[in-house]
Amino acid sequence: MKTPRFTTPVAFLALALRANALIFTGGTNHIDDPGWPAGALPAANLPSRIFWAEGPPFGGGEWTFFHTGDTAALQKCIDAFAGIESPVHDIRVHPGHPNIPYSTRDAAGEPIGYDWSFTVWKADTFEKLLGPKGAPFMSRHPDFGATNAPLRFDVWVHAGGADWDAIKVPKNARIVDGRAEKHGFPSDQLTLQVHFLPAAGRPVEHGRVELVHQGTDSPNGGPGPAANAVGDTATVTGIPTGPYQIVASAPDFVARVVGETTADGDTYRELSVALDPESLVAGIAVDRDGKGIPGVEIHAGEVIGSDGHGYAMPAAPGATTGDDGHFVLRGLPSSRVQLRAAKTGFHQVWESSGIIQLPSTDLTIRMVPTGSVRVSVGVGGTVHIQEAARRGVGSWGGSGNADPEGWVEFKDVPVGEYFVSPTPFPEDKLSGTKLVIEPGRAVEAKVTKP
Repeated sequence: MKTPRFTTPVAFLALALRANALIFTGGTNHIDDPGWPAGALPAANLPSRIFWAEGPPFGGGEWTFFHTGDTAALQKCIDAFAGIESPVHDIRVHPGHPNIPYSTRDAAGEPIGYDWSFTVWKADTFEKLLGPKGAPFMSRHPDFGATNAPLRFDVWVHAGGADWDAIKVPKNARIVDGRAEKHGFPSDQLTLQVHFLPAAGRPVEHGRVELVHQGTDSPNGGPGPAANAVGDTATVTGIPTGPYQIVASAPDFVARVVGETTADGDTYRELSVALDPESLVAGIAVDRDGKGIPGVEIHAGEVIGSDGHGYAMPAAPGATTGDDGHFVLRGLPSSRVQLRAAKTGFHQVWESSGIIQLPSTDLTIRMVPTGSVRVSVGVGGTVHIQEAARRGVGSWGGSGNADPEGWVEFKDVPVGEYFVSPTPFPEDKLSGTKLVIEPGRAVEAKVTKP
């Protein structure tokens, strides 16, 4: 597919802003500086830009700008990128010619290709979501735990596109080349190299990298190519096309997912991994009276490795509380974890950040009983519900659209007082219809849609 060289805006470019699954997008419209690092504003508004997007969902602050053009336009954009204030300027080179994501189409309904893009963060948002003290629910993001907001430029080398070899790379840029032939490997297949970092100051011995197929034709996953490490590096070659999960392991360590093969279409990828030794957490799940609750399912929600980054596991371990409410959950890395507890009729009480340092042998998980509520709002209506005593992180709230009969039902609602409303709650105060949720009971209410 040819990259369009627009002379007039197509349908999607005429929109200054639209929401796409909580990611905001736009076209060639001028963008004001929302708080980017110095130098980012002129780079963001270069004439070669055809699209922009801001994510991630439930946070924002990460801006990506998609461009198309010739070698001169690419050089101008790279020079502007190098002028953005940042300790690191990564330029990643990829083979191929991708389409803009987010289901973007031109006026004829065709996908739109791009030649390069760059990504910049608002520093305060990055720190809040992904920095060393970032939100645990973001721990699976590849940049979680980074000390500085990443600044990244992605170039796609393809026939008919800009001539990458003619580009003068700025001195402050670091090149990451994803083309296999540039590393001495065949260009018609994917080669993966994974370096095992020392653990507790000692080399990791007998490391192994395995690829697990994640495609729809293998719904439960399936084995793929694998390789044992030679020294501290495992090299996997001849990887077939398809979505594979990359899993690194070693004896006496907890296996870790370090990425996917289809992340960017490269034919060469180089990764580093830090493995943590196995640890455990033990404790008890109790009700409001401090009595142990049997049959509570316990599993690891978010896991943060000793390196400060998210520690995804190929199979997250779980445990169930016994008759006295006690449990032992093994197979976790010796790092930090946020536990999830679930049982019908109960809700886990959110304890501040909920992050536990492992090992831990005397943890208490508090749970409260739940009820349910059905709200009549009318066909096409929406109902919002929020805990009356507090709001924000750790509180209980949500929203839902009416069913064909005009009702919205919320199940497993923790006991307590709540407000329900047909419109979103204002920032300064809660208002609406007040109701009380009691253990095991169903409450009904009625609101009028605007």
